[in-house]
Amino acid sequence: MEPLKNIMPVTHWLFRVAMLIHGILYHWKSVKAFGFDKTFFISLVWFVLSIGLFAGGFMKTTTLTVISSLGLVILSFYYIITDFNGDFSLTLSTQLLVLSIAFYFLANGNKS
Repeated sequence: MEPLKNIMPVTHWLFRVAMLIHGILYHWKSVKAFGFDKTFFISLVWFVLSIGLFAGGFMKTTTLTVISSLGLVILSFYYIITDFNGDFSLTLSTQLLVLSIAFYFLANGNKS
């Protein structure tokens, strides 16, 4: 059976929407609380980068997509390193999925 190459643009948008929803669900409470602590700033950066990754899909150049995905890769590594306590958990698997999507956009940009 051959892969369905015609649905690649849909896949890219599903990845972008998933990253945006992840940014909203996981980080909006910290951003909304507006406290000047480490959690607030990391959540704010994550939230802005996920919006940037989504918005980068509407642009002809790949700069916004690549910069946003690079930031998300760095933050995902940060979360994996700080949250890993020796066993595998739902949080770790979620961060690995997010890391994979961010790496995908870092490597491909806006290519469909």
